Amino acid sequence: MPATLSLLTVAYPKEDRMKAVGMWAGTAGSGGVLGMLGSGLLLRLWDWHAIFWSLGIAGLVIFALGCTVSSSRETEASRVDWLGAVPIGAAVAIAVFAILDAPDRGWSDPLVWGGLVAGAVIAVVFGVVEFHKRHPLLDVRLFADPNFAIGVAAIVILFGATFGFFFIGMQYVQQIMGYSPLTTAIAFGPFMVPLGIFSALSFWYVPKLGLRLVLFIGTLLMAVGFACMYGLHLHSTYSQFSWPTLVLATGIGICTAPTTSAIMGAVPDEKLPPR
Repeated sequence: MPATLSLLTVAYPKEDRMKAVGMWAGTAGSGGVLGMLGSGLLLRLWDWHAIFWSLGIAGLVIFALGCTVSSSRETEASRVDWLGAVPIGAAVAIAVFAILDAPDRGWSDPLVWGGLVAGAVIAVVFGVVEFHKRHPLLDVRLFADPNFAIGVAAIVILFGATFGFFFIGMQYVQQIMGYSPLTTAIAFGPFMVPLGIFSALSFWYVPKLGLRLVLFIGTLLMAVGFACMYGLHLHSTYSQFSWPTLVLATGIGICTAPTTSAIMGAVPDEKLPPR
């Protein structure tokens, strides 16, 4: 995803990037649902090994297509900041390990909360190290820009909500409602409609409403969608599941492109890939 956004900064001037990012966000979100549909078809015809074979083949095809992309390599690019890459990689790995172990051990287990604290401490160390480097992996001074800071915070919440919904929602539809993998993918199909529409139209409504109001409306709709899902039970119907899903998808669609554009817009042009 960072590579595709980098290509957009090379291909489009700053005034056209929000429209390009909107199309990017709609495609990315819809691709998740289309990927489920493809997986459902594979599981309908073959066993689960077929998913990995198909992804391997798709990877080779994309590799071949990638060779056709024009070079945007910077001849005087600074070296990779390994001193920064190691601590931030360790912070993320430790925190994710603690979160994944929490359902089995419980949130009060020392290994869980200790891992979360350790991840946070190492992330702070990363920030201190990067602040004093001439060519940092991440220029932490960018967080002084409200648009950048809010965009980062919102996109963390956004992706956490999206992947959390898919993880729990798919299990609910298959294991509780009894849908097959293919039927589950079809049931999630409406999710990509508001997501794609509102992502693609972000270039129109964000300048009129402003980033602050757009993010407020989007995150509010996400919260309403999740709150309505709280009422689901063992005997809920598909309609009871689908309409909160559409509310959630609308909120995600409203937020995705603006948050990404806010982050990219806050970065000075000299920190973007060369044309």
